[in-house]
Amino acid sequence: MADPELRALLIGELRRHEASLRMPELEAQVARRVLHAAKGSAGVAGERALFDALARIEKRVAGGESAALAEAAELLAAAISNLEEGKVACPDTWPLPPADLRPPAIPAATAARYGPEMHDRIALLDEVLADTGDPVAALERAFRHIHTMKGAASTVGDDVLAWFCHGLETRVRRDAGSEAAAREALTELMRWRAMLSQMVSDPGRALESLRAMSNRTAPSTRPPEGAPPRADAPHSVDTWLRVPGASLDRVLERIGRLSMSASELRSQAAGTRELARRLRAQRSSLLEAHRLIGPPRPWGAPAAAITRMENVASELGSAAETLERVASLARLQARTVRQDVAASQADLGAMRQAAMQFVFEPARAAIEAMAQREGRLVHVTVSGATLPIDRRLAEALVDPVLQLARNAVAHGLEPPGVRLAAGKSDVGTVALSAELRGVHLVVTVQDDGAGVDGATVRKRAVRAGAIGEELAEQADDEMLMNLLFLPGLTTRKGPDELAGRGVGLDLAQHSVRRLGGRIRILNRPGRGLDAIIDVPLAARGVVSVLWVTSLGHTFALSSSNVLRVRQRADAAISPPALARCIDPSWVGMDSPGYVIDVGREIPGDSVSFCVASVSAIEQVAVRPVSPLIATAGPYAGVIMTSVGAPALLIDPLLVADRMRSLLPRSFPPPPPSSRRPAQH
Repeated sequence: MADPELRALLIGELRRHEASLRMPELEAQVARRVLHAAKGSAGVAGERALFDALARIEKRVAGGESAALAEAAELLAAAISNLEEGKVACPDTWPLPPADLRPPAIPAATAARYGPEMHDRIALLDEVLADTGDPVAALERAFRHIHTMKGAASTVGDDVLAWFCHGLETRVRRDAGSEAAAREALTELMRWRAMLSQMVSDPGRALESLRAMSNRTAPSTRPPEGAPPRADAPHSVDTWLRVPGASLDRVLERIGRLSMSASELRSQAAGTRELARRLRAQRSSLLEAHRLIGPPRPWGAPAAAITRMENVASELGSAAETLERVASLARLQARTVRQDVAASQADLGAMRQAAMQFVFEPARAAIEAMAQREGRLVHVTVSGATLPIDRRLAEALVDPVLQLARNAVAHGLEPPGVRLAAGKSDVGTVALSAELRGVHLVVTVQDDGAGVDGATVRKRAVRAGAIGEELAEQADDEMLMNLLFLPGLTTRKGPDELAGRGVGLDLAQHSVRRLGGRIRILNRPGRGLDAIIDVPLAARGVVSVLWVTSLGHTFALSSSNVLRVRQRADAAISPPALARCIDPSWVGMDSPGYVIDVGREIPGDSVSFCVASVSAIEQVAVRPVSPLIATAGPYAGVIMTSVGAPALLIDPLLVADRMRSLLPRSFPPPPPSSRRPAQH
């Protein structure tokens, strides 16, 4: 610590806390407050190793281990001695574990999910280490994976992995810079990869291995290779079959092609039936010609010619009947294939789906754990936990939602006394919610804390060189909130393990942008803050579409959220054309036309538009649309027409949203209905 004044202040604080801890018969609640205050002093002073050590002891005291108080007093005494000698309070001995670091006791239900997730993250780290491209970019990706593992470990109480990842993360960030330094850092990371895996599979054995290295002078030497699990190690009883997501994608792709084949088979059946109809017409024409010729006469047509005409007519009739049977069988087979494809698609889709609870559970646990550590009282509410989404999207959302949840406690919620003084309840609230808006998933982390002080953000952004003083004075609240996503910018006075280091928010924004989405911050000074994640959903698989035409354009309208299709009864009172809802520059009126009611099955939530014609509902394979196109219009995906041309899939709810914002409401609301459109 370079600042002598700050060093003296910290020594004074630690002396006071040490004396309190040595008091006889100290009550547990008082002891926890003393430890929490000492930990806070260490964090404000930037003494990270001392902060971590006190946090571990605080957890042991909370678990009823009263003997840990004596260790805490000795730890503070040693820290005071080191500070008086001009040293750091608690030397960082990484990779040698602290003496009080112990293997975690993680509940079985949590461990069943936590272990595989960590191994999956290590597999992603292996992909980075195998990358032969830009070493600086690879090192940045490796840092993100390690940072994510540290956060997940801290959430479930795995202090061993959290400690190891923090040391590894610090080393990786320190060595980042030039390409040569990045290559060296990646090589160093590769040396520790086996130990990282052992930290997950057998943390006790990993700690023993690291402590056996205490006589080595170079901590960067290769650690012992990860040994196989001990014979007495518990065996997994997990009965889940883990299937790579790429395998599911390939199966779903094949099923999509099967669906297209079923559509082609149905089209061929329709063509065969039409051919049978034409053959019957030709047979009728031939029989009429036979009637006009009349019976064979010496001066008329030869008897052989008339007999041949009769035979041809008979063959045409037989061929028409055969084609009719083939067409009926083909239609039946196409229907069977379509039903099987839909059922398989649903089953496989369910295998790849997860409820939003998968995302919210770690966030709730992190909020409660951090609130306890920070001395906050918190009530967590969850809305939309049963909402099903793609599992890969759920896995990608865990980290950013977790970081936003931590920030809600670290930066948002005030201590109980401060809240009471401000006229609030002493119990803060953090609300986690998720909802679908058209083809977008919106996840919100809302707190009722103090919000963000714009003046503080402005001052620290100028100090960090992120923005000039003149521009900072002119910046509105939205621009100031966007500055929070800059690396290294934080509003927290002192760093701790999980928040306030200026690392998390920029990583969260980066993760969400990779999904084609964004994070918005809505600040309510004195009343809290809303962090909103908006991610477009990638439509996949087989969907039901309704083909319509409007103003000369053909559209594929997703039949989901289509409430009713009806003929337009009164031309004088008519909703706008669908084409105008998509592009207001198109003009005209569809006539005679149909009216389509779309929306959710909620009273007052539906709107209507008109189209010129409506074709049959069809099952088609859909591919995801790029994020750029998804934000340009009401598009949910790309489909292939029967002639092989691509077409954009229109989302009815997004059309409804555009109607509300772009077009006047000069038409009456549609009558209430929850019926689905009938096939035409």
